[in-house]
Parts: sequence; C-alpha cells; structure tokens
Amino acid sequence: MMETGRLLEELRPLPTLKSVLEWGLARRPPAEFVDVVIQDEFHHDVIVRISDGVFAVFETS
Repeated sequence: MMETGRLLEELRPLPTLKSVLEWGLARRPPAEFVDVVIQDEFHHDVIVRISDGVFAVFETS
C-alpha cells in the first residue's frame, strides 16, 4: 500500500483533469476512474481508485 505522504506529493501538483488522467493511466497498475458525481451543471467530482482501499476525489469545474 502506498504511503499517504508520498501519494499527496504526487497528487498535489496535478492542476487539471487531463493531468490526473495522464498520471492515473501511467501508473502500474493504472488507476481506475470509478465514477463522476455531478454536483451541478458546472461542478463534478471524479473518483479515482489508486489501489485497494485507496481513493482520491478530484473536484472539477
């Protein structure tokens, strides 16, 4: 399982959803993009499974 501090260091500099997609697909094994939760017409949350029991949620607008 990935250390939380190291994971946060990897995720913090990702400024766009495109960069999150590139990061997630470059991982081995690749991250799994689980769901998109629509908050309203402008805001969505993207849920990414990084490994067993480890998820990240990215807010997009």
